[in-house]
Amino acid sequence: METQASDIHEESPSSSAVPQPVEHWEGLRKTGWIILLVLAVGIFMDRITFNRLLGAQWAIFVNLLLLVVFIAAKLEHHTIPWRSYLLAVPISLTAILTYFRLEPYTLMALVVFSLVGLVYMAISLLNGQWMVYRLGEVITQGLRLIGSAFIGLPAALIQSSHHEENENMQKKPKGNGLAILRGILIAIPLLIIFTLLFAQADPIFSERLASTFAWLRIEITDEVVAQVVLVLLFTYFGFGALWHALTKTQQPQPVEPDQPLVRPFLGMTESTIILASLIVLFGAFVLVQVRYFFGGGANISAEGYTYAEYARRGFFELVVVALFTWLVHYGLSSFTRRESRRERTTFTLLGGLLLLLTGVILVSAFQRLSLYEAAYGFTRDRLVAHIFMIFIGLALAISIILEVTRGLKHMALSLLLGLLAFSLTLTFVNVDATIARQNLEHAIVGHPLDAAYLAGMTISEDAVPELFRYFDSGKLSPELHDELGNVISCRKARYWDRWAYDRFWASEHASRAKALELYQAHKQALDPFALIRYQEGSGYDFPDGRVICVYPPEE
Repeated sequence: METQASDIHEESPSSSAVPQPVEHWEGLRKTGWIILLVLAVGIFMDRITFNRLLGAQWAIFVNLLLLVVFIAAKLEHHTIPWRSYLLAVPISLTAILTYFRLEPYTLMALVVFSLVGLVYMAISLLNGQWMVYRLGEVITQGLRLIGSAFIGLPAALIQSSHHEENENMQKKPKGNGLAILRGILIAIPLLIIFTLLFAQADPIFSERLASTFAWLRIEITDEVVAQVVLVLLFTYFGFGALWHALTKTQQPQPVEPDQPLVRPFLGMTESTIILASLIVLFGAFVLVQVRYFFGGGANISAEGYTYAEYARRGFFELVVVALFTWLVHYGLSSFTRRESRRERTTFTLLGGLLLLLTGVILVSAFQRLSLYEAAYGFTRDRLVAHIFMIFIGLALAISIILEVTRGLKHMALSLLLGLLAFSLTLTFVNVDATIARQNLEHAIVGHPLDAAYLAGMTISEDAVPELFRYFDSGKLSPELHDELGNVISCRKARYWDRWAYDRFWASEHASRAKALELYQAHKQALDPFALIRYQEGSGYDFPDGRVICVYPPEE
């Protein structure tokens, strides 16, 4: 039976001077095979990603990584806790959902969660304790993971070599296959580097090299070199991260729940002064908001502002205030000594009041944005900002609850679940489709349609089904119907050449496939909407109310 890496080897007092087999080994035993697994993933992803449209690649990549993790653990005879498998579910899900959305903020949120989830898995794979890690522990272990990515491959090669050497001192070697494999893996990048240097140094050698690869039907170009470098870098750093995940000695147990992660160094007096000062300032700001904002448009107009001007001013700053306040409260909660019940109660009341005032400020920012949307319509930034502020408000509420229940040690898990909820919300809201629907409803009641925004590349193909739904609904006036027809025709003309006739299986995407299906089904209905094609400039023009696509010059 193979000894696990966490087992402790103790030599008996009667041990001889002859070197003993090392039963406790901290590295990987199947180093060569794991390197080949990571290299294979890198090559495969390069083939389906390089110079390809975004499609299913991220979903394939993340799920392949999860598969490699579990295969590598099996090779190392590690038993993975069920909690690690449980973490793999949302990681895989968020990666798969990128196949169904092209909207950038949604994609970013899904990708960020899957990456954060992979970090959680890498730092807790063998103990399954990701649910109870504190925020400081996650940050610390994440930094160690980055360090391991740099040193993991050479460390694993050295450790595996020592392991085989110690084993062979007690028994006959079973072969040198792994040693050969390690030698090849080390030699390949060195050969590539020195070959390229020699080719640059000597033109005759470069010609001989080119003719050799021409015989092999391999063309050395800058793109090929870049691909090779990227694959090798992915293999190097990917293996290092995997080495970190599969090394038991690098899997720390979480800090005991009742023990502080960092010894508090601030007294209650300092924290009281800080909290009280912020409360006074925030209270004064809220009073201004009550008079000039919540009090109605008359008060705003009396100060010489329009609703739109007032709404636009300071929105970003208010959101930053909310985020910064949350960080201040969390920092003070972590670093303040509260040695008596009275001190704990005082801190909870002051901190809770500060977060409540911050919530009121966040409501003010939310209202400002709503007013601006009422005046100028919906855009992606405005809609995502709305959703983001809701989650900031939830984070503030959770912080109050955790402070009252003395459960701040669960903040890391709360943030992870919040990030998951945010990414899923953006996915199921369908941001671009919602923008299209809201702007069209806005136009139905008499407001101008922002046709340039709907026709442009700013809004993704996620919105196309919604555009066709209104186009076929019969709810639009003839003028608005024609304008929407021009919008859809413009989108069809701009996107068609990009992906309709050059389709690659890994670049397939649900939104593009649905849009293509709708374009084909409405071909006759869209024919009356003529488009004028230009070879100069870029952007959109609206002579006589008709949308004209303006194309960039052809290369």
